[in-house]
Amino acid sequence: FPVFLRRQTRRARLAEAMPFVVEVDGAFAGQIAVDPIIWGATRSAQVGYWIGSAWQGRGIMRLSVALVLDHLLGPVGLHRVEINVRPENERSLALCRGLGLRDEGLRRGYMHINGAWADHVSFAALAEEVHGPDGAGFEQRLTRG
Repeated sequence: FPVFLRRQTRRARLAEAMPFVVEVDGAFAGQIAVDPIIWGATRSAQVGYWIGSAWQGRGIMRLSVALVLDHLLGPVGLHRVEINVRPENERSLALCRGLGLRDEGLRRGYMHINGAWADHVSFAALAEEVHGPDGAGFEQRLTRG
């Protein structure tokens, strides 16, 4: 873990990654990882996340991801953010769809997990989409209902 922590700290300082902690009432509840961040002509990133079972189903991760997306596609200056979800992960699929992320389809054999290549459904948002037709970002759309 100390090696992982040093690596993440170094990558964050180099603007190659942004690790976020999700805290609920002072307790460590989960994590959002923006990794990798690609600058230059692409200006894009991938987002991954998890939340502990005690906090699932309460909208905490949906709000957390909304805040991170607004930050990345706004002040940070990225143009595109992707979230890739395994097809059997119904909660994450619902989170992405609930935020209004664009479903870009199935990526076959996208990631090697537990000894096998796993398919993922790819979702994305662009900076020009972050404020939507009503001028509201992801977080504001959630809190408005």
